[in-house]
Amino acid sequence: MDVVNRRRAIAAALLLLVFSCFGCSYRGHDDALSQRFTWFSYMNGDDIRAACVAGGADRFRFVYNGVYIQQVRTYDLLPQADGSGYLLRIRILGPNDLSNVGIDPSTIIEDPLELLAPFAGRKTSLALGGRDVDALTATLVPSGLFQPPPRGLYVRSEDFFWVAVACVGGRVVFNVWKWPSSTFDALTFPPLLLSWDETGIPVNPPRTLSPFDIYRQTNPEGRFPQFTLTVGDDGFRGVGTLF
Repeated sequence: MDVVNRRRAIAAALLLLVFSCFGCSYRGHDDALSQRFTWFSYMNGDDIRAACVAGGADRFRFVYNGVYIQQVRTYDLLPQADGSGYLLRIRILGPNDLSNVGIDPSTIIEDPLELLAPFAGRKTSLALGGRDVDALTATLVPSGLFQPPPRGLYVRSEDFFWVAVACVGGRVVFNVWKWPSSTFDALTFPPLLLSWDETGIPVNPPRTLSPFDIYRQTNPEGRFPQFTLTVGDDGFRGVGTLF
């Protein structure tokens, strides 16, 4: 098998893995592969919803989709196990152009996890105190987190948008803000999250992009992970633990 065909075979295997698991249920594991391969469930906060009970600790998740194959930023804020405060887990998932994957099959035989290397991203974490959480919470009301989500809104992998899902006071809250819109421009929590972000990776800024700008080819179908989700009354439609 020549180099080109090897790359195509590897890309096809990776795409099959991505698409077969994209709608699986996320169970809270702190690793990029769980996030990436249960992406719809992760963005919908299925694990947060399942654990949200009266009297429980508050939890927050924020996801920035800066064109899925270019950049995704995830921010998970959860209580420390010892009760000493909160931990902010940050992960930046970068470009994953699977059509250009060039891992040698002999390397995969020696270390099968190398097959998943394109999905690893960059991770950091930060311990936060009660005042930090209060400061974050104060940005969520003006951002509209507690308002009804934009029912019927479509968000695509090629879009720029924020998703937030949280358990606050035993209640699940969920919302989506898509660019361009006045609600996206009015968001006040992103600057605070980014001030805590120590990955050193700049935000992929919202802007108008053509399909060719994104994919560098005129027919990207089937060669890249792509999705369209619809916002429902309190989450993404058709996303849940049944998948």
